[in-house]
Amino acid sequence: MSHETLRNWVRKEDQHSRSAGVVSAGDGLSVADKDAEIARLRREVAELRQEEEILRKAAAYLAKELIEAAQQRWRAVNAPHLVALVRAGACSERGQLVERPAEPITTTAAAA
Repeated sequence: MSHETLRNWVRKEDQHSRSAGVVSAGDGLSVADKDAEIARLRREVAELRQEEEILRKAAAYLAKELIEAAQQRWRAVNAPHLVALVRAGACSERGQLVERPAEPITTTAAAA
């Protein structure tokens, strides 16, 4: 088979594809079908970008809330002034700091 014969076949196929409304990419889809597919994919990309933005904001909000909650718990337990408060008679009831208890704290050594 000569090079010229092959080139003639390719030209005839290209002319046939153009007259039938098919792009010469060889996938068998018309221009209208490809345009519809592109429009569908663009809508899908826009929807996915919107979902990604919502998820990114939700993740940032939840991370902020978790960090704040952890910091509050850390401060409640490990505050620098905790030793001074305990020495001054402060105690904790149900996770809340009570600086001056209603009743004096007695220990077995103090009671004896």
